Amino acid sequence: MTRPARAEPTPMRSAGSRQLFVTLSALRKGTRLALPRKGSRRIVVDGVAYRWRIRRRVTYSQGMGWSPLAYAVEHAQSPGTTLVVRTGRPHPGNWISRPASPVLPAHVSAAVRAARARGWTPEAPGPPFLLDEPGGTVASP
Repeated sequence: MTRPARAEPTPMRSAGSRQLFVTLSALRKGTRLALPRKGSRRIVVDGVAYRWRIRRRVTYSQGMGWSPLAYAVEHAQSPGTTLVVRTGRPHPGNWISRPASPVLPAHVSAAVRAARARGWTPEAPGPPFLLDEPGGTVASP
């Protein structure tokens, strides 16, 4: 008796390993980002409710200080296009002890207003909308 051919194993993902941020090449391809409710904060900007979240775990490039802190924002009631905001500051959990300042709700509301002025429509489906805060990328030491 012959055994049936085995299919290639597929990588397993745990339910809690949802990625918040993806690479820029994936953003250009139009990958849909889902913002998990757990760990996200609610903010109201100009009478519209949004949810925002910062990735708690540091990526390798953020830990080394090569890439800046980023956070995601989406419409609270009908999420469509996710706003990804790259700040010019290092992640607070970086490994090289760079001084980091927190992202405050005032920063998030300013980013939402700037993105709306640049054409972000949070209720409409589509690829993530990338916004760079003033200050650019993380400066070298």
